[in-house]
Amino acid sequence: MNTEIKKSAAFLAVTFIIGWILLAAVIKFHPKLHNAEILLIGFAYAFLPMIVAVIMQKAIYMEQIKEPLGISFKLNWWYLVAWLFPVILAFAALAVSLFFPDVEFATGKTEFIDRLQFLFSESQINKMKQQIEVLPLHPVFYALMHGMTVGITINALFAFGEEVAWRGFLFGKLLQKGFFKMSFIIGFFWGLWHIPMALQGYNYSSNIIAGIFMTVFWYILLSPIISYIRLKSGSILATAIFVGTLNSTYRMPLILLKGGSEFHIGLTGFAGFIILAITNLAIYVYENVPDDNEICESGSEPSAG
Repeated sequence: MNTEIKKSAAFLAVTFIIGWILLAAVIKFHPKLHNAEILLIGFAYAFLPMIVAVIMQKAIYMEQIKEPLGISFKLNWWYLVAWLFPVILAFAALAVSLFFPDVEFATGKTEFIDRLQFLFSESQINKMKQQIEVLPLHPVFYALMHGMTVGITINALFAFGEEVAWRGFLFGKLLQKGFFKMSFIIGFFWGLWHIPMALQGYNYSSNIIAGIFMTVFWYILLSPIISYIRLKSGSILATAIFVGTLNSTYRMPLILLKGGSEFHIGLTGFAGFIILAITNLAIYVYENVPDDNEICESGSEPSAG
């Protein structure tokens, strides 16, 4: 095991031990949390990987922070790609979702509200439907505007805390293993990092055990796409924008769907897995055409495009 791999293993061990002990302590001593407390814990959990990465990089390994961790403020077109592409992925998953049995395009404004019946009372559902019906535009437009605004601001800030670790620290240590191998390794541990959310039924509330496996596999498929943006943009700021926007828009197309299981439709269902797999294949094919195979064939980091 070479030095960079050992550093990666040490980082992962420290981050997971501290993070999961923190969550276990919260669950044991404060099982019922208010929204403000949940937000505070979520903030700490999101920034813990960054704190560990920076301490290990600077204080333990005595290495530089900015360039090795991919912190660059030089703007390029890939920042725009990072902002727009999550929405493209979400709507592509919408299109694939329509091929699944019992899934239809929702023509009305309020049909998606029925998916929220387990969260709200019947009177609350009816009130929401009344409020939505009077909107001048379809709610998907408001969701799109809100999601893209939040994605590039507050969500990107939260995402930055993790991106310093995943596409910063680990990216630099593991790129020697090759682009896709590096991406899949990072994606696997990134998925494990989100298991506590999966245990709460996040995205897959009907079957938590199956949801854990779906969560990990989703992050594995997503990882090469974000790593590619990291390579082309030369900055984890772009990947933070991508992740932030993805988190605020990936559910949006569900507004336009009726029927279907959470395991089938949307970007986190099998429809999304198909889209992510196709995108990964496109990256591989594009980067392996003659005279342009520097990313997937070698472990060196090319200059940003």
